[in-house]
Amino acid sequence: MKTFAISFYEQFHCLAGACPHTCCRGWQIPVDDATNEAYRQVPGLRGRMLRHHIKQGDLRVIRSVLFRCPFENSDHLCQHQVNGDVHLMPLVCRVYPRHSVAYGPFTEVTFEASCLRMMPTADSGNDQMAQQMKAMNTMMPLMSLFFTFVSPMGL
Repeated sequence: MKTFAISFYEQFHCLAGACPHTCCRGWQIPVDDATNEAYRQVPGLRGRMLRHHIKQGDLRVIRSVLFRCPFENSDHLCQHQVNGDVHLMPLVCRVYPRHSVAYGPFTEVTFEASCLRMMPTADSGNDQMAQQMKAMNTMMPLMSLFFTFVSPMGL
């Protein structure tokens, strides 16, 4: 299968704790089967705490605390990642903002437009996809802020 990646894919570096728009706030974080199973394997009090923060249902999600992921630390970083427990991060957290879509014989690899790092990275080159992402990012922070306060998700 042939893979096409956006021109600046290899240069991307997450702003991590310096990002003003953390990935850990304002949306429901789905928990994939592998992460759910990893939480079930953690023994003792830590395991119970991990499992307590999963809201079970048709879609398993991290139970937010004041619209924030309970695993976000005071430096705005994922405590699982800081501890080296990347396997305890839901899949979406491990891959975001990277995004891939398979189209039959090829796969397209790009970034989610909701990542603020994409705006300065998508410079004024000839890459049409980068230009579209830059245009979308002019409204994404405002839309995200709006939906954080009007949407009941994550409660």
